[in-house]
Amino acid sequence: MALKGEGGPIDFSKAKVANLNSCDIEKNGACIMRGRMHENGQGGDIDYVTAASLYRKACDKDTGIACDNLADLYNGGNKLPEDMAIANPAYAKGCELGVSDACYQVGYTAHYGRGASIDYAKAKAAYEKACDAENGRGCNNLGVLHAEGKGVPKSNPTALQYYTQACTNGNAIGCRNVGDFYNDGRAGEKNGTKAQSFYVKGCAGDDAPACYQTGYSYHYGRGTQINYANARIDYTKACDKNNARACNNLGVLHAEGLGVAKNDQIAIGFYDKACTLKNGIACRNVGDFARNGRGGPVNFVAARTYFTKACDLNDGAACNGLGFIQFQAQVGPVDALAGRNNYKKSCDLNFAQGCSNYGLVLYNGQGGPKDNVLARAKFKQACDGGYNDGCRNYGVALREGIGGTADEAGAIIALSKACSMGVEAACQMTQR
Repeated sequence: MALKGEGGPIDFSKAKVANLNSCDIEKNGACIMRGRMHENGQGGDIDYVTAASLYRKACDKDTGIACDNLADLYNGGNKLPEDMAIANPAYAKGCELGVSDACYQVGYTAHYGRGASIDYAKAKAAYEKACDAENGRGCNNLGVLHAEGKGVPKSNPTALQYYTQACTNGNAIGCRNVGDFYNDGRAGEKNGTKAQSFYVKGCAGDDAPACYQTGYSYHYGRGTQINYANARIDYTKACDKNNARACNNLGVLHAEGLGVAKNDQIAIGFYDKACTLKNGIACRNVGDFARNGRGGPVNFVAARTYFTKACDLNDGAACNGLGFIQFQAQVGPVDALAGRNNYKKSCDLNFAQGCSNYGLVLYNGQGGPKDNVLARAKFKQACDGGYNDGCRNYGVALREGIGGTADEAGAIIALSKACSMGVEAACQMTQR
């Protein structure tokens, strides 16, 4: 009666003694119960070593859940030191004894090579066994195999089938994956409304990336009505679980006063958290605030620091901003070589303004040799990327034959494009 607490509160100490006696007389269920008490610190201190010993005793007597519990203690190093040489055989036995979570783990081990060689065929077989038992994680990872073509022909329809089954079986990641397929068109159609319906299910299952997606949908009206309050709620759920994109977008809401009072200091706090979580856009946002004096005085040193972090995370706009600081000597003397390299990286990352600036330093021979041919190509890349001054520079290069043959007809096209994007000087040039 001690375990159920009939006639009073549960007494785990008495329950542990009762289960000890039962386990000693070969009752496997009692061994499992006592093992869980040691694992969870019920009736005494947490004792993973004793828990493992009890689970092993029941596993040796062919109790599948005990094998799975034993393996879990050694998988990941959160409880006992990681030892896949113990965990993997225990998962295999648990799977043979019909424990679907153990089958999922056998599949995961073969899929990703945890303590064993990668074997996609074995992973598929184990995941199928788990999925057949309505194990959502097994169904989801079958979807991953088919989506990526690992050990099976790549098939988005088959992947979608398994992701949907995973979602039906309560797997939040599976729901999010279905949402992604409808969001990007791999489901055979792009449908923001369907995507949002699955993201909502994923978020309800505490999947942080799904909560980010629901927040994004509410923020920008993708497949649903704009609702900044709901966006903030779901971004907060995701940010609390260290989803960097959600933290950044919480910063956007506060920076722009969308559904909340506009507050640059709060925005910087969220941007900084996202930056710490390696989100390049967020690092650049902190840099922009420091450069422009938002949330405090202008601080070019801080701007350079955050632009450097963002550029290292391959944010093209930040590399361009860093190059500008270096050429304008906003922190220390002009560093033309570093500025040129950062403009180049910005362009390599397809940031159109960076391409235009890289073209200019190539044309002027700043930080390295002059190269008009490459400069013209970079002006074109900037124009193709939609940067207004890039089109103007490309038009001038075509008109004057910089880096190639003069092309007046092409110049008029480029200058007209720049004019349409608000460059008054380009408008005047088209009237020549």
